Amino acid sequence: MSKSTLLAVIIAIIALVWIGSGFILPTDAVTQSPEEEKAAENSKQEKTITVKAARLTAEDKKFAITAKGRSRASREAMVSAEIDGQVTKINHENGDTVAKNEVLAVIEARDRYSRINEAKELVNQKTIEYQASEELQTQGFNSKIRLAEKKAELESAKAALAMAQSNAAKLNIKAPFDGILNTQAIELGDYVSPGTLAFTLLDLTPLEIVAFVAETEVLQMKVGTPVTIKFLDGRETDGSVSFIAPQADPEKRTFEIHIAVPNDTLEFIGGLTASIEIPPEKTQPAYKISPTSLTLNDEGVIGVKVLDNQNRVSFEPVQILQDESDGTWIGGLPENITVITVGQEFVLEGQTVKADFSDSAILKPSDTSLDDIDTAPEQTPDVVN
Repeated sequence: MSKSTLLAVIIAIIALVWIGSGFILPTDAVTQSPEEEKAAENSKQEKTITVKAARLTAEDKKFAITAKGRSRASREAMVSAEIDGQVTKINHENGDTVAKNEVLAVIEARDRYSRINEAKELVNQKTIEYQASEELQTQGFNSKIRLAEKKAELESAKAALAMAQSNAAKLNIKAPFDGILNTQAIELGDYVSPGTLAFTLLDLTPLEIVAFVAETEVLQMKVGTPVTIKFLDGRETDGSVSFIAPQADPEKRTFEIHIAVPNDTLEFIGGLTASIEIPPEKTQPAYKISPTSLTLNDEGVIGVKVLDNQNRVSFEPVQILQDESDGTWIGGLPENITVITVGQEFVLEGQTVKADFSDSAILKPSDTSLDDIDTAPEQTPDVVN
């Protein structure tokens, strides 16, 4: 037998022995002992992350609605010229307080008053002609057509008179309401045309504050709800909700509200930053947690990570109701919930973890780090969902 044939036979025998070794070797040679199985299980458990958690039950509380706003005039008018001509008189300037229908400036009359006189004379003439025609028609010496013509001429003359009088009235630029002149856009001698801006008039009584609130907040207020306002210089005043937008801003998803503030003494002006506080109409379920327990999901929504009764992690969006020095009140969650307080940034939704309920420090701000997360095996207590 050649060496190559002998080598092939040896290799074949070795392969057969190796393949059949599973049947030849005793079974207990490949079966793990109970101690080995327990050690393997402990090794798996060591890979399960332990997070700190706390069980929360909702409290029914009332939260004042707070928002930032800015003051403005309740009304603003762009007072413009209604007829062409040169400005011959200016009665008021920027900052003046004016009354409704008060003359702010005067435009040259030219021949406008003489046109009124002519129109009046024409009306008198057409009135006499119409009366004479009416008398002749009564006596049978005039037709109904002739009488109708005279009546039409009289009405045309009256219309011309009304037009002349209207044009003359437009020579006086008047204030449409009580207010303060904010802008003077014309000067003595300026030539103006219909539509030329002359003054900007503001009505600051009442003052109006514009703010934006969230959906959960707008549902707690109504027109007439009292409001407390505080300005940056420390001054405070009271007002009331005068307008609530019937639809949210599509981009900001907030509702515009207006606050009316009595301002008869003109103590407050437009353009001031103001903090507003609106008392709530009803209570709502809320939880107080440390701000460090809050997190963001991939879409940038703020919320908390919670555990179900199998210790699986899920994300729940929340509503920030109020910030205090020792914690943050949140809402929008079930009545009973288990919140991860430390380690939420290191676990994913759907992941099963171990929950440590000792020294969870739910109201004590703490820095979350990898040192806070325990990977040692630990008995997991039941979790209330």
